[in-house]
Amino acid sequence: MLKHLQIVVSLAVIIFIILCCNSCILEEREVCPTYLTIDMSMIDRNVEQGHIWFFDSYGNLLYKDTVSRGMFNKPYVVKIPRDDYAKCYMWANMGKNTLLDEEYSLNTSLTVLDNEPADSIYFYSCDLNTNNEFSNLTLLANKEFATVNLTLTSYCDTTAYDTSIIIECRSRGFLVDKSYVETPTKVKAQLCETGVDYSLFTTRILRQTDIKDIKLYVTISPKNDSKFSEEDNIFAKIPIGQYLMESGYDMFEENLSDISMELDIVGCFLSIKGEDWKEERKFYVKF
Repeated sequence: MLKHLQIVVSLAVIIFIILCCNSCILEEREVCPTYLTIDMSMIDRNVEQGHIWFFDSYGNLLYKDTVSRGMFNKPYVVKIPRDDYAKCYMWANMGKNTLLDEEYSLNTSLTVLDNEPADSIYFYSCDLNTNNEFSNLTLLANKEFATVNLTLTSYCDTTAYDTSIIIECRSRGFLVDKSYVETPTKVKAQLCETGVDYSLFTTRILRQTDIKDIKLYVTISPKNDSKFSEEDNIFAKIPIGQYLMESGYDMFEENLSDISMELDIVGCFLSIKGEDWKEERKFYVKF
């Protein structure tokens, strides 16, 4: 009888030890990180480099890194804490015209420098469940900028007059979670090509909160004349945002479309027409 009791007690002790060990292992596994494999092979071929942030459900930064094009075709593994929820943000192609104010939090901002065209910015975000030992993530990249091309035909003598195209936007950039930084900004389009009777201007703008707030200014001023400021020489103010909206331009499509316009100045009349506009807009301008 005593021998049987000893066997029962021994088995009970063994089972108790196994259960305790198993509990410890489970507890340790819960605090272990997840090994997250990131696939970047699907990222747009125009993207050269990207900044990646991971935040937990409370907005705390879990991980941050910068990746280059050469890393896109290789599995990229990071360790982050396990959680039911994590958020990933990637901003790509931030160049010399983007000011990155790194706060290591959701207050990190990316804004366009004064009087500079926006960089060719791309963005991607996704939610993750990182409760497993191994997790996977495929990163993409959506186009957050529009290249604006404007062809100007004008009666002005380009040898005697300077013509400038300026675009004003309401939003200067974003926070890392893609909230908008609502600070107005202006950028002068670059003259990139001239012909006998035309000039081609180009610039880039970022996605905007409200398309109606985009405005275009045309300035015409005598060469080498510093008596007047650029504001004094404004020839026309054009609410192109309103016209773009009426033409069906979608400021919230996944990949922002480029914008092409033609601007014609004859005497005191100015007309402007976009690539997909049903009709041109005409103005009488006192010059």
